[in-house]
Amino acid sequence: MLERDFKRKEQEKLKEKGWVIIQCVASPGVPKCFPDTILLAPNGYHCLIEWKKGKNAKRQPLQPYWNAKLNGMKHDTFFAEPENIQEILSEILKKGSL
Repeated sequence: MLERDFKRKEQEKLKEKGWVIIQCVASPGVPKCFPDTILLAPNGYHCLIEWKKGKNAKRQPLQPYWNAKLNGMKHDTFFAEPENIQEILSEILKKGSL
């Protein structure tokens, strides 16, 4: 499965529950290798996700840095892949429920 197809499918599940999805596109205002997506829950919870097509997909050098930095700042940040998406969805839906 392509990363974009995996990402789209999982994001649709969240949109149906009222979440807002913000795509971070590389630009002057977005740091290099910042997570792909910011997810905003209806209750105010938020998290950031870097989508990968599989657990063995290559990570860019700064992606683990941003993941660790943001988690250290108490933001929930995840590397989402088909192998762990159910665990991530379970956690964020629990935190993001009204």
